Amino acid sequence: MGCSKGTTFSFLLIAIDGTQKFMRTEQWSEEPLERHVGKDKHAQYYVYVLEAVVILEHGITLPLMSEFLNNEDYRDVSSKKQDSERKAFYRFAQRIKKRFPKLKISVTMDGLYACGPVIRTCRDNGWDYMLVFKEGSMPDAWREAMGLIRLTPENLLKRHCGGRNQ
Repeated sequence: MGCSKGTTFSFLLIAIDGTQKFMRTEQWSEEPLERHVGKDKHAQYYVYVLEAVVILEHGITLPLMSEFLNNEDYRDVSSKKQDSERKAFYRFAQRIKKRFPKLKISVTMDGLYACGPVIRTCRDNGWDYMLVFKEGSMPDAWREAMGLIRLTPENLLKRHCGGRNQ
């Protein structure tokens, strides 16, 4: 994908991931997220955004849309980052579908999004999806995936692109 000369896609490839955009030790308004770090557990205030970028050939990316994570997502959650990024994803998915209702989309996301509700959202929107996860990040899912690959090696596609094996 993207490594063959003259490749054309029948869909728009969109990468979705969260990223921290801004951090201060002073709370400049009520909106920033808060965390406590260091031995003294001092407060940091930061802005975290879920971003979508369009991936073009040769790795060129174009910003498409952003969704800010908010304090409501963080209030009563033990795995705060994971839950709030997913909550932002559902809001994000609604916005993308509303703005581009007929666009054929394939989303690529990391293992944080490898759960039934995210996959169902992609399917309900008619989107293809690729979930990338690393060995060790989701041990049970990794073992199951490796087992399925051993059972159905014909479903495995390997490519060498830009000095990397994919």
